[in-house]
Amino acid sequence: MKNIRLVSSGIEFALYASFCHAADFGGKSWGYAWADTPQGKFECINDDSTDNFQVLKLNGRVVFRQTVESSWISEGDTLANGIRQSGVGCPSIIANERGYVVIVRDTQPPHYGVQGYAIIDFNEKEPILITLAEGQRPQDEKVARSQRFGWSAKGLRFRYFGYLPDQPSSTAGSAKPRHHELFLDFSSDIVDVTK
Repeated sequence: MKNIRLVSSGIEFALYASFCHAADFGGKSWGYAWADTPQGKFECINDDSTDNFQVLKLNGRVVFRQTVESSWISEGDTLANGIRQSGVGCPSIIANERGYVVIVRDTQPPHYGVQGYAIIDFNEKEPILITLAEGQRPQDEKVARSQRFGWSAKGLRFRYFGYLPDQPSSTAGSAKPRHHELFLDFSSDIVDVTK
């Protein structure tokens, strides 16, 4: 009877393992985030081990290291300039699909409730950082994951509550935040507003 129970448990484990996939991104609190990419493991570290400076790694190689001299991260078109973080650590990774990693990070002091979305294209030899738009908490965080992302072979449909791309947010006279939808065309890396 013991042998039958062991065989049964082994079959159950094998079936469970075949239907469950390992996570391809994650992190812990604000100081560490990671994602599996076509170029290897991408990591952001910003904790006591880095003296609370941002370090970005790709497949074990450092691609950006924040220093005292570069305390303000300007964020450019590639990871070589770092990822903007407004003094609150690494971005959160919220999606990882088809070689594209979607991140969200505070782009203004956290108490303003403004969070910026960007996507990193790891299909390119030099990963490209594409800014999407800024969302306004807490309404933005109420957009369900199933409603937020629409992946296809041509691109990504992205829904959020906030501001249009290149629109000033949380400033006097800025437009009120509302629901928007963007489309990122994978062939051109161009972001178009669809709603």
